[in-house]
Amino acid sequence: MVDIVEGGEGGWAIRIRGIAVAMLPSLEQAKFRTKFLVNPKKQKEVNVHNKDGQIIEIIRY
Repeated sequence: MVDIVEGGEGGWAIRIRGIAVAMLPSLEQAKFRTKFLVNPKKQKEVNVHNKDGQIIEIIRY
């Protein structure tokens, strides 16, 4: 499962199965890169989490 998480320094991390694979300075860049990591046959949406772990956005593919 791929998701996007806000980092402590204000950046954004893309995680695959809980492991950070990329750190990016903006949410827009993280959303763009996530398109290439998601297999639409297996995962239909990506959750965006804030620093507290709450879902702030759901991106659907």
